[in-house]
Amino acid sequence: MIIFMTHSELVQKRGENPNLQVIDIREADELDTNGAIEGADHISMGRMFIKAAQGELSKDVEMVVYCASGTRAGIVARELSDKGYNILSVTEAFPVKK
Repeated sequence: MIIFMTHSELVQKRGENPNLQVIDIREADELDTNGAIEGADHISMGRMFIKAAQGELSKDVEMVVYCASGTRAGIVARELSDKGYNILSVTEAFPVKK
Protein backbone atom coordinates (compact mmCIF):
# COMPACT_ATOMS: atom_id res chain seq x y z
CA MET A 1 0.00 0.00 0.00
CA ILE A 2 1.36 3.42 -0.96
CA ILE A 3 0.81 6.38 1.30
CA PHE A 4 0.91 9.79 -0.30
CA MET A 5 1.88 12.79 1.78
CA THR A 6 2.52 16.51 1.58
CA HIS A 7 5.80 18.23 2.44
CA SER A 8 4.29 19.31 5.78
CA GLU A 9 3.41 15.70 6.55
CA LEU A 10 6.95 14.68 5.61
CA VAL A 11 8.38 17.13 8.14
CA GLN A 12 6.10 15.65 10.81
CA LYS A 13 6.95 12.07 9.79
CA ARG A 14 10.69 12.80 10.03
CA GLY A 15 10.15 14.03 13.58
CA GLU A 16 8.36 10.80 14.46
CA ASN A 17 10.86 8.49 12.73
CA PRO A 18 14.51 9.63 12.77
CA ASN A 19 15.44 6.54 10.70
CA LEU A 20 13.14 7.55 7.84
CA GLN A 21 15.08 7.50 4.56
CA VAL A 22 14.14 10.49 2.41
CA ILE A 23 15.15 10.03 -1.22
CA ASP A 24 15.21 12.66 -3.94
CA ILE A 25 14.65 10.79 -7.22
CA ARG A 26 15.22 13.76 -9.54
CA GLU A 27 18.13 13.85 -11.97
CA ALA A 28 21.39 15.45 -10.79
CA ASP A 29 20.94 18.60 -12.89
CA GLU A 30 17.59 19.25 -11.20
CA LEU A 31 19.30 19.26 -7.80
CA ASP A 32 21.85 21.77 -9.04
CA THR A 33 19.05 24.07 -10.20
CA ASN A 34 16.51 23.72 -7.38
CA GLY A 35 18.35 22.37 -4.34
CA ALA A 36 17.09 19.49 -2.22
CA ILE A 37 15.43 18.70 1.09
CA GLU A 38 18.07 18.82 3.80
CA GLY A 39 19.35 15.37 4.70
CA ALA A 40 17.78 13.65 1.69
CA ASP A 41 19.69 11.01 -0.23
CA HIS A 42 19.85 11.37 -4.00
CA ILE A 43 19.03 8.29 -6.06
CA SER A 44 17.59 9.05 -9.50
CA MET A 45 14.38 7.32 -10.57
CA GLY A 46 16.16 4.94 -12.93
CA ARG A 47 18.80 4.11 -10.35
CA MET A 48 16.07 3.33 -7.77
CA PHE A 49 14.69 0.63 -10.04
CA ILE A 50 18.18 -0.78 -10.68
CA LYS A 51 19.03 -0.82 -6.97
CA ALA A 52 15.72 -2.55 -6.18
CA ALA A 53 16.29 -5.17 -8.89
CA GLN A 54 19.78 -5.84 -7.55
CA GLY A 55 18.55 -6.14 -3.96
CA GLU A 56 20.44 -3.03 -2.82
CA LEU A 57 17.42 -1.41 -1.12
CA SER A 58 16.16 -2.65 2.24
CA LYS A 59 12.52 -3.62 2.55
CA ASP A 60 12.86 -3.08 6.31
CA VAL A 61 13.57 0.65 6.07
CA GLU A 62 10.72 3.13 5.68
CA MET A 63 11.43 5.33 2.66
CA VAL A 64 9.87 8.52 1.32
CA VAL A 65 10.53 9.55 -2.28
CA TYR A 66 10.01 12.95 -3.86
CA CYS A 67 10.64 14.64 -7.19
CA ALA A 68 9.89 17.91 -8.98
CA SER A 69 6.15 17.38 -9.47
CA GLY A 70 5.24 14.25 -7.53
CA THR A 71 4.63 12.20 -10.69
CA ARG A 72 7.90 10.25 -10.74
CA ALA A 73 7.75 9.76 -6.98
CA GLY A 74 4.27 8.26 -7.34
CA ILE A 75 5.49 5.86 -10.03
CA VAL A 76 8.50 4.73 -7.99
CA ALA A 77 6.39 4.34 -4.85
CA ARG A 78 3.73 2.30 -6.66
CA GLU A 79 6.23 -0.02 -8.35
CA LEU A 80 8.37 -0.61 -5.27
CA SER A 81 5.38 -0.95 -2.95
CA ASP A 82 4.11 -3.70 -5.24
CA LYS A 83 7.47 -5.43 -4.70
CA GLY A 84 7.17 -5.28 -0.91
CA TYR A 85 9.03 -2.08 -0.07
CA ASN A 86 7.84 0.19 2.76
CA ILE A 87 7.68 3.37 0.68
CA LEU A 88 5.76 6.63 0.75
CA SER A 89 5.48 9.36 -1.87
CA VAL A 90 5.37 13.15 -1.56
CA THR A 91 2.64 14.35 -3.91
CA GLU A 92 3.55 18.04 -4.00
CA ALA A 93 6.03 19.70 -6.31
CA PHE A 94 9.53 20.48 -5.08
CA PRO A 95 10.70 23.03 -4.31
CA VAL A 96 7.58 24.05 -2.45
CA LYS A 97 6.18 27.32 -3.76
CA LYS A 98 5.08 29.77 -1.09
